[in-house]
Amino acid sequence: MLTFWMDHFSKATVQVQAEMSAANWIAGFERSVPDLDQLLLGEPISSEQRQSIETTMLGSSVFGVQIFDAAGKKLFDSSLPGLGIPQEHGLNFRAAQVARTGTTDLSVEAGDVSLGEPESYAEAYMAFYGGRPQPIGSVELYVDVSGSVAALSQKFGWVGAFAIAATLLVLVVPGLAVVKQQESLKERDRKMSEMARTDALTGLLNRRGVDQELAALPSSLGLDDRAWLLQIDLDKFKPVNDVLGHQVGDELLARLARRLRYAAGPDAIVGRTGGDEFLVCLKTQAPEKQVFARIERLRLSLLRPIRIDGNDCCVGASIGAVGWSRSEGWDVIEAVRYADVALQKAKEGGRNKVVMFEPSMQDRVLHDAKIAEDVTLGLSRNEFTAYFQPIVDAGSEQVVGFEALARWTHPERGLLLPGDFMQASEKAGLVPAIDQVILRDAIAFAKQLKAAGREDLQVSINLSGIRLKEQETVDEFVWQLAANDLQPSQFRLELLESILLDDRSDNATDILKRFHHLGFKIDLDDFGTGHAAIASLHRYPIDRIKIDRSLISGIGSDPQLAILTEAVAALGYRFGVEVLAEGIERQDELDIVRKMKVGAIQGFLFSKAKPAHECLDQLAADTGAQSVPAPSIRALSA
Repeated sequence: MLTFWMDHFSKATVQVQAEMSAANWIAGFERSVPDLDQLLLGEPISSEQRQSIETTMLGSSVFGVQIFDAAGKKLFDSSLPGLGIPQEHGLNFRAAQVARTGTTDLSVEAGDVSLGEPESYAEAYMAFYGGRPQPIGSVELYVDVSGSVAALSQKFGWVGAFAIAATLLVLVVPGLAVVKQQESLKERDRKMSEMARTDALTGLLNRRGVDQELAALPSSLGLDDRAWLLQIDLDKFKPVNDVLGHQVGDELLARLARRLRYAAGPDAIVGRTGGDEFLVCLKTQAPEKQVFARIERLRLSLLRPIRIDGNDCCVGASIGAVGWSRSEGWDVIEAVRYADVALQKAKEGGRNKVVMFEPSMQDRVLHDAKIAEDVTLGLSRNEFTAYFQPIVDAGSEQVVGFEALARWTHPERGLLLPGDFMQASEKAGLVPAIDQVILRDAIAFAKQLKAAGREDLQVSINLSGIRLKEQETVDEFVWQLAANDLQPSQFRLELLESILLDDRSDNATDILKRFHHLGFKIDLDDFGTGHAAIASLHRYPIDRIKIDRSLISGIGSDPQLAILTEAVAALGYRFGVEVLAEGIERQDELDIVRKMKVGAIQGFLFSKAKPAHECLDQLAADTGAQSVPAPSIRALSA
């Protein structure tokens, strides 16, 4: 009986040691292999992934690996050459069972030494989570346990009953330690998985965690339950962040997140999905009127001031909400999109309010989807091009440069301006493609200016927020200019003040400094409409500010507007940057900004944006008329 028990204990000890080795290997496997969750979700394995898997096997007791998806389909086999992709299409039900239940399936086998196998090995099936709450696949490992089996066998062969009892005591303690270590490893892996889906600053779910929770939402709702999805955007956070600094901004975010967590309730899904953006999911059977009151209380909780370092920080929140249940004709992802549409309505309506999604708002979604579809088709048909609006000297009214502006020649609607398509294009991720067209046309126009001997005329190109976040943007511009024998000094890059407000990282600063160092001039467009005027001039390498047309329009009839515009211009000069007034449409507006000593002007009073060939013809006419008296650009464009 004792011998039987010893044999049973020996096998159990080997299994525990094998499972611990497998768990250790899996933890390293998850950390080392790039985009592993994508492989489990159907992406083909890459050579980089194969190499990483092989590296993790070196020096370990694991000598074979097979990877399966949730259905038990084999995706990778380390024993196969190349990328280890199997040809058979059968399913491994043992692997599928492990993926479905999350349990470990392990057995110790005798190996065939003649086939290069160890004398004893463990075959272990373990679930793979990929940072998600439920397994998305499984991994089969072959673990060499020959050393453990031999050591145990030797111990049991040395002595009689008394020695056996002593040996048991020696083995039990390490065995318990192994179990404890295994539990510790599992707890560590659980914490690592939790960290991967948690926002470090606020302690809320991050975007990944929110996506996981929303994916599991349908199965967690009862038949009578309804989920209310809230998209929340803080209204006045950016001014606080820019004026008081990132440290205060981070503390404010953390404390607002705690308020939001408390106000939402313990059963709610609460996550931070962007810089100052949050998503909340409330599960309730309450009628809509009560839900609206609950959401309104949540909004008011974010409105109360928070004192940080002697400053009373007060922000508001715009909230878009939509109700969803399993009986809806659309899924959770669509519900999130509808909540975002309601959020945009809240922003457009003056902010700091709650807007519930209504079916009529779906027309906006469909409208944007149709525009995005047309933009995609228009790009393939080369319907997009750049028009160029002259920038003129405020005193002489002579052309000093051009701004490249996107135009779309729609086959049915005619010539469209960015306001007709840019917002929908941004939501659909099409802005980079449009930017490529404008960059191409701007470079071609600059080349023509150079051929005409007018390298002194700079071409301004609008730099979108998306491009400002990509380090390769600088390299692309430099390569394009070098390929066309052009210099950075022939170009100015314009970016909206709102883009800088939305980007709290150092990435934008680094990219702009690289551009500036190379010789590009940097213009800050729509200046005076945001909240970070002084902070922008202080932090970024700005060469010129463009006073927004909203400050210029009506300047002749509104003395207070004139005072404000003059203050904005003076602010620019105090920081040593040039000042341009855009949107000049009337003579009285021109007369006023001239008194403010604005250096350059732009607007319909002088010229609308035109195709490149018309601008070149205008310049040629201007040059040919220099011997007469030099006419203003208005005389030529009349």
